Amino acid sequence: LGTAAAAIVVHSLIAYIVVRTPYGGRRLLDFVSWLPFTVPGIILGLALLWLFLGVGALRPLYGTTALLVLAGIVAGMPLGVQIIRSGLLQLGGELEEASRIAGASWWTTYRRIILRLMMPTLLAVGMITFVGTARNIGSFALLTTSANRPLSILQLDYVAQRKFEEAVVVACIIMLVSLAGALLARLIGLRSGGLG
Repeated sequence: LGTAAAAIVVHSLIAYIVVRTPYGGRRLLDFVSWLPFTVPGIILGLALLWLFLGVGALRPLYGTTALLVLAGIVAGMPLGVQIIRSGLLQLGGELEEASRIAGASWWTTYRRIILRLMMPTLLAVGMITFVGTARNIGSFALLTTSANRPLSILQLDYVAQRKFEEAVVVACIIMLVSLAGALLARLIGLRSGGLG
């Protein structure tokens, strides 16, 4: 859940910078947001492992939930940023201009106009990130410790120990949690779509 919520925030800000700002490096930022698709998950996990073990200030974060959340955000970045980007491209800039002319700050405009109109899209990105993170093994395999194992790694451990019944139970739990999350996102999306 933390990864899904953080991904919505990070991916929407990246997409907003790429679509709505005159920032000179926005094309480079858009290009960089595609890079996690070009790298296999285990290599991405290895890169994050080297980063967090190589930089002394980041070393205490190894094996924590914060590192797993960061890995999930990075792994889901290409799809999340591009979905939100396409949603922002469909919104005209006139709403933001009218809000600023009326005296609203950037944050108020973003929160009260952009986020409300983009709510179904943001929920879809959150759900895609949630499901992707729940089943992700490649990016998490090197970043977990025995004290902090997500369900996908627990399932892999059971398979490696030839405890197939337990692995199937964990797979069913992942599937049920993902299905419940999808149904909840659908319900919230329908409600927010009906209010708009």
